[in-house]
Amino acid sequence: LKAQGLAFFAFSVETQVVAGLYYLDRFDINYLPIFGLIHSPREDIKLNLVFPAPKVSMRVRQGMMNDEWWAYLYGEFGGGSWAVERVPGVLPGGRRNDQIAYRDWRLILGLERKTSDAMTMFFEAGYVFQRQLEYDSGRGDFDPDDTAMLRIGVSY
Repeated sequence: LKAQGLAFFAFSVETQVVAGLYYLDRFDINYLPIFGLIHSPREDIKLNLVFPAPKVSMRVRQGMMNDEWWAYLYGEFGGGSWAVERVPGVLPGGRRNDQIAYRDWRLILGLERKTSDAMTMFFEAGYVFQRQLEYDSGRGDFDPDDTAMLRIGVSY
């Protein structure tokens, strides 16, 4: 179960400060701070400089059907945790239940199309680094190599 609480302080229509806390409900990282600045110096530029997911966006096209195309550079803290059942003999005392946590950092270039009916389609390519796989038991922990990622999606 994840949750977040945020507070915004608006200096102006263009500039807000953000602070808060992100609850991850994981054995390796329970909480992450959320802090930063949101600034839109022009209608076609958005600077969302908020940890842990900063994003700099620029509108590259505005269509005749009220759709907009935005290019962006995005940072992301990725991962999650899961309960797993281990093979007998891996854990001491015959225990089989364990937890696994995966985490990484991602640097992503993306292109998204926003439509007038609030649908967003996106395509992203990125570099994933500082990858870590950690078991709660400590048996089998390792750090995978850096990798690339592609992500395509639709949201409303």
